[in-house]
Amino acid sequence: MANVVFKTLYPTAYTSVVSTRVSNSLLVGFICDRVGRKAGLVFTTALIVLGATLATAAHGKGGSPAGLFWFLTFAR
Repeated sequence: MANVVFKTLYPTAYTSVVSTRVSNSLLVGFICDRVGRKAGLVFTTALIVLGATLATAAHGKGGSPAGLFWFLTFAR
């Protein structure tokens, strides 16, 4: 859903590279493999809540789409 909205709002700035950067969540599976399922789920849930909070507050410097997408990449 976010991909459709971002592509509509920022047709030139939201490229496939930016889409991949914003959508990747490889860290979750890696953490679960290393520390176990229960601890991994608790830890990654905390990361998701923190990331969702940061993503809600995301905005680019001076309203720039590039700044917005970098902030979303960091938050997610």
